[in-house]
Amino acid sequence: MKRLTPISWMLITGMIAALLIAFVSCASLPVKERAVRTLSTAESLLGQVQDTERRLCNAPAYAAAPQAPITECVGPLAEGLLLTTTRHQRIATALSRAFDAQIKASVVLRAWRAGDPVPASLPDMFAAVIDVAGVVKELSPNSDITKIIETLIQVRSDLEALDAALKGAQ
Repeated sequence: MKRLTPISWMLITGMIAALLIAFVSCASLPVKERAVRTLSTAESLLGQVQDTERRLCNAPAYAAAPQAPITECVGPLAEGLLLTTTRHQRIATALSRAFDAQIKASVVLRAWRAGDPVPASLPDMFAAVIDVAGVVKELSPNSDITKIIETLIQVRSDLEALDAALKGAQ
């Protein structure tokens, strides 16, 4: 039987390493794909929450320029919901934190593989969503507020499932 040369050993070892890396990457792909989809969905849902809250806070300003900052809550709708400028600012701050954490988690997930830790910004996003829900619960309920709360519950549930899936892949 012929002995393998050192170069042959290096080639075989390199091929085995490449196969192992490919296998590990493929094994984490379903979790990674689900994570990316979950974060994308969460971003979309939080955008809907943001738009609804801004419209409730100041319907005329929102209708005139949906992308412009809402600086104060005015009108009978906001008053009836107890949506004050201070509460609006608290919601806006928490949503901003959630979006920031979502962006950071998305960046980390691009390079994430099974065995890697859960992105550190995921708990930050979860906490920000809980903060938004806490302020929203202070408002008088109507169908829009109920929809916001349901959406926040969905985002929270999705983030919990994502966290469990990522931890399960470690």
